[in-house]
Amino acid sequence: MKAFRLPVLTMSLLASLAACTPAPPSKAPEASAVVSSSDSVIASAVAVTTSKTIPAAFVGKWDAPPKPCGKAYRSDVELDITAGELTFFESGGNVKQVKINDPNDIVVKLAMSGEGETWEKSLHMVLSDGGKALTLDDGKMGTRVRCPA
Repeated sequence: MKAFRLPVLTMSLLASLAACTPAPPSKAPEASAVVSSSDSVIASAVAVTTSKTIPAAFVGKWDAPPKPCGKAYRSDVELDITAGELTFFESGGNVKQVKINDPNDIVVKLAMSGEGETWEKSLHMVLSDGGKALTLDDGKMGTRVRCPA
């Protein structure tokens, strides 16, 4: 009789252990998952948001020396920015996505075209001097000044 109980006891033990086995991990939370209230201060300090439009602080006409914002001619470094488009001297780009690092620092993904070519470009734009200066790609594309409206 003991020989009969041993396998039953073993099967019962295995069934109990199987019931205690943890479930496989679920899908990892998305980056936009809600954080607990104790972490919200930290999360808001490093929060990066995305948008389909360029923030209003960047919208306008921008130009650079020697004659910034001249009305007599269009400068070859003039840049017109709208919420959905950037227009350079001989090219332009439609906004695909805007990563907003902070109110004065964005990265814009653009679908560009010009002179018969098309390409995609990411452009880092930073406002300074109270919104009067715009630096492009960490200065590699220069700094422009805001033209009067």
